Amino acid sequence: MNKKIIIGTIIIVIIILSQWLGVKMIYTGKLDGNVAHFMAKVYHLKAGTIKKGDDKLVLFMSDFIDNRKFVASFLSNNGGENINQTELDNIVWDKMIKEVWLNYMADFFNVNISDQEVDDSLSQLDDLDTFKNMAEEEFGIDFEEYKRFVAKPSILEAKVYETLIDNYNDREGIQTAQSAYDSLVKGDDFIKVAKNYASDMTFIDNSIWLTEEELIGMYEPIKTLIVGGFSKIVNTPGAYIIWKLESKNQEENKNTYEVKSIVIMAKTLQSFLDDYLSFAEIEKIY
Repeated sequence: MNKKIIIGTIIIVIIILSQWLGVKMIYTGKLDGNVAHFMAKVYHLKAGTIKKGDDKLVLFMSDFIDNRKFVASFLSNNGGENINQTELDNIVWDKMIKEVWLNYMADFFNVNISDQEVDDSLSQLDDLDTFKNMAEEEFGIDFEEYKRFVAKPSILEAKVYETLIDNYNDREGIQTAQSAYDSLVKGDDFIKVAKNYASDMTFIDNSIWLTEEELIGMYEPIKTLIVGGFSKIVNTPGAYIIWKLESKNQEENKNTYEVKSIVIMAKTLQSFLDDYLSFAEIEKIY
């Protein structure tokens, strides 16, 4: 056999064996850091999978390593330096499982979050520069990392949740809200109805005051109420609300509205995730 062919074959075998050994060392935890991240990304290594019916969601190892580095850095700068490796990995697994499912649901509903959308959202903060300094100096988080690991997933979570509520009947929440409204129509006392149906009595025990200019969005139905009157059910992201106008005052030619509310919490995002995972098989490879 030609000597060059033999040498070439040996080199190829060595490369394959070294790659196999490197991958094996990653999975056994003997190789970590930048090298492990590079190999995981190049070879699309899996950290785990979520299987449900025909669905197979992949948790990529490179993302797991990135998230673990971010979470470890955050914890070490915020009093969590004594957390052990198992506890750290459990936090990262929970974060990854949720985000992989969110990305799956976002693809299913064609929900997209652009980098520009993240920047636009952050630009609405009262003092973005102060926030950047606080993130970097007090929490030890690079601002670009904050956008990638916190801001973007949070915006995606909000949009996916809103889409889930719009597309899947939250039967329990809707029925509870309707029962509360029907009781009010029958003439039952607002506080009594709240005690029977509200998720939190805080909104009954404490009034909120709003100006005419603030009666927009979910507060808009208050405009048409007479003192002592209650609104129809207002659907908001995460809750169903029935407003009651307690008083209406005029100061300096401006109306001020005192309102209380019956708030029935909608099905949470975590409940949607739990429903999905209850019939799913999670395999942790890494």
